[in-house]
Amino acid sequence: MQAWISEIRTRKRITQKTVARIVGISRAHYTNIESGKRRPSPEIAKKIAEFLDFDWTRFFSDKPVKKPPAPALLTGESRQVHMAGWVETEEII
Repeated sequence: MQAWISEIRTRKRITQKTVARIVGISRAHYTNIESGKRRPSPEIAKKIAEFLDFDWTRFFSDKPVKKPPAPALLTGESRQVHMAGWVETEEII
């Protein structure tokens, strides 16, 4: 999540819809940028930064947050696998 851009926008009392309209992208696209799901192109980053008044390179300086690895299962443990309505238990040997 890129909370910093949301903070800048809300501090200026500007809606996501307004930023998206001014920049020339859909609100959904802007929401994905603000939530960190997508990175803007340099062109879009420059437009957003110009409108909200910050350095456009900030979009590319934040490192993505890595998810911690899933814990390993020990021999003899079992886990349930849920797939399309089916529940299956598999034993780790």
